[in-house]
Amino acid sequence: MYCKPHSFNGSEGAVSLLHWIEKVESVFMMCECPANNWVKFATSTLEGNTLSWWNAQVQMLGLADANATPWNDFKDLIKKEYCHRDDIYKLETEYYDLKMVGSEIEAYTKRSNSLAALCPNMSQPTYKRIELYLKGLVPQIQSLVTSANLPMIQQVVRLAHRLTDQAMEQGKLPKCINTTTTIDTPSDNKRKWDGNQGKDPNPT
Repeated sequence: MYCKPHSFNGSEGAVSLLHWIEKVESVFMMCECPANNWVKFATSTLEGNTLSWWNAQVQMLGLADANATPWNDFKDLIKKEYCHRDDIYKLETEYYDLKMVGSEIEAYTKRSNSLAALCPNMSQPTYKRIELYLKGLVPQIQSLVTSANLPMIQQVVRLAHRLTDQAMEQGKLPKCINTTTTIDTPSDNKRKWDGNQGKDPNPT
């Protein structure tokens, strides 16, 4: 609880549920929580309608058996209740059709990372994740990144960012405009990404 895990009350929709699962699993990893305690601690963050739903499960199964539910079984159970197939289909469609716009490589990577976490069936194993990321890149850099045949998504992302910077410098792509409507210079972008080459650009 010191890691302040997010709560879930069932009213936010499928995306919020998937984010909650992702974040609570991250807390378990940081705390090195034993797998047999995951359900017990995760359900302590439920609120409102979701807490009432879980209490009903406890009444049917008994507290000990409910807390002993395997984590994957619990995820399937809560998804059936709060994550309809139509919602998942919309996310999967967005992920499959996701495209990089102009030189907006950072926005594209951020959304791709988010959808990869929300749609694990489409992003695992790693080669599927890489294929979808390459598919959405602009033509000016797509073939170059693809031909590198890199085995890790982090390497693919770093190369895509470097090539995007180069394409902007050469005038093949428009300069990137950030959220404050100022234009990042190619050298600024290049320094920013070169300085992170030893880090994982995908925090998920």
